[in-house]
Order: sequence, then C-alpha cells, then structure tokens
Amino acid sequence: MWLGAFLASQQPLVTLHPSDPLATVIHRLSSVPLSILPVVDGDSRLLGVVNLEEVHLAAQTPSLKPLILAEDLMRSDIRPLTSDDTLDRALELFVENDLLALPVVDNLKTRQVIAMVRRFDVASAYLRHIHGPRAPS
Repeated sequence: MWLGAFLASQQPLVTLHPSDPLATVIHRLSSVPLSILPVVDGDSRLLGVVNLEEVHLAAQTPSLKPLILAEDLMRSDIRPLTSDDTLDRALELFVENDLLALPVVDNLKTRQVIAMVRRFDVASAYLRHIHGPRAPS
C-alpha cells in the first residue's frame, strides 16, 4: 500500500518560515492536532521541522522568548516521506527520524511540502493492511 492513498484525508497544511518568532510558532502549533510543523522557504521547500518539545523548552526562559525564531528550534536532519513511499518505508522513516509526525514532500529533489502525516495514522493503516479491518464487537 502506498502512502499517497490516504493523503487526501489529511488536515490543511500549516507551515512555519525560518524567521517566524516563537510566539508565531506557539500559535501555529496550537492550531493543529500535530506536535510537529514543517519549516519551509518561500517556495514551500522543506528546510526542517519544529517539534513541540523543543518549543516547550524554549518557552521556559521568558527573557529569551522575543529572540527565538523557528530556525533556532528547527531540526534540519530529517528524511521526509514522499507520496510514493510504501507504508513499510514510512514506518522505517518514523523510526529513523524518531518523530511523531513527518512531512510529505513532492519528491526528494525539490522537497516541496504537500502534507504532514502522523506516525499513528501510518501505523494504523499498516495494521489494517496486514490484518484487515477490525470485526465489530
């Protein structure tokens, strides 16, 4: 089963830019059911991700809040998913990146972000694919 099969049901994409201040990062994270947001350039190309845990730690120092930008919190070492990835490959990338959500890009060359996918959703789809739908109780 390909990852692209359930991208249409995803929430509207919310992104960050490297120069977004911490207040914007917090506001955008609070507006989506994800703990991770992609950081993109002006052409929507993936630069990295910001994780809620890092944001929480950064927010603990009130005097630094006005100085912290999304790029300060960004993890740029992640390997994104593509819509052509299989569920097996998606699960491997979740383990490799150790994140609860990953960006999906159009391809690995241009890296334009098209969606975010939660680890839970991929794992659930994988289990349904392997074991079939749950029988009613």
